[in-house]
Amino acid sequence: ALMIGIGLVGFIAVTAQSVKASTVDAINQSVTGQYVVTTESFGSTALPQSMAAELDAVTGVRVAAGVSATFANINNSGKIILAVDPDAISQVIEFDDVEGSFASLGVGEIAASEKLAEEKQLKIGDPVQLVFIQGGTTTLTLGSIYKTEFPIQGPGWIISTDQFNTLVPPSQQTFLSIYIKLDDTSSAGVDAALPGRKAVTDTVPGAKLQNLEEYKKAQTDQVNQFLQIVYVLLALALIIAIVGVVNTLLLSVYERTRELGLLRAVGMSRRQVRSTIRLESVIISLMGTLIGLVIGIIFGWALVTALVDEGITSFAIPWSQLFIIVIIAILAGVGAALYPARRAARLDVLRAISSD
Repeated sequence: ALMIGIGLVGFIAVTAQSVKASTVDAINQSVTGQYVVTTESFGSTALPQSMAAELDAVTGVRVAAGVSATFANINNSGKIILAVDPDAISQVIEFDDVEGSFASLGVGEIAASEKLAEEKQLKIGDPVQLVFIQGGTTTLTLGSIYKTEFPIQGPGWIISTDQFNTLVPPSQQTFLSIYIKLDDTSSAGVDAALPGRKAVTDTVPGAKLQNLEEYKKAQTDQVNQFLQIVYVLLALALIIAIVGVVNTLLLSVYERTRELGLLRAVGMSRRQVRSTIRLESVIISLMGTLIGLVIGIIFGWALVTALVDEGITSFAIPWSQLFIIVIIAILAGVGAALYPARRAARLDVLRAISSD
């Protein structure tokens, strides 16, 4: 039970660390802007569409590219579709053209990620049918197949903002984020442009202006919040596993009553008996923990390998967390041995020797 519980902890820890590492690596490799404006709100309470233009007009800002989204049924499959200014977004996020030109994506066209195009067996010029929530239906032409490490790209469908505004009413649009690139990326340039940017974002409740480090932390914090919930549930399983160790030790003491009596008779002190039981408990806990961690790491590696196409490209092991788990296992082993060791040390020597 302890090995399985620790294995689950190790598996989740490795998977979560790999997701965080992949997210950070993708942002480092693809985002060339210096700031991001985000919000936790959706629908009518999200960022206003006009904010990107207002930020773009701020002195010191080279380009401010917004990302909008809505739900649509695309080729008979419900998906999120993103809307961007292709030329602007290409200046703050790296999009590599596989076929067609993403930066020149125009009205009547839609872009798909390389993975999505392969899955749907699409090629440049193929028709793509969109059915929106409000009932509108349109058919666009696949004008770009792109590749990017950008992690916040949804399923991979992207249209131009101009096309988006003609197809989707404002009530169905959600303005998700704005990526900002500065003219001068030196400390002086950043400081000079900051008041203007904050003057725009501070007028919108819930809007967050973050530099790239803050943005990366915000993305990984989402994984950490999920981990906290999972770890609480796993802690309950580990408590049950520790109870299992206690029962194992009690059974061991019961089955070796005669042997313990003989050891006491030939000179072993009660303190030495307690130490022996504690050592046995620590060995059981440590072996279960180490084997569980190895199994967890192997399964974590297998899952990360299977999710490469989903953007999880980095395999990372949280050594500090695993070390803490080992220390906790040793302490738990000592704690689990307290009652069994006390019981073994208090055995009556003569009765123990005469027991069957």
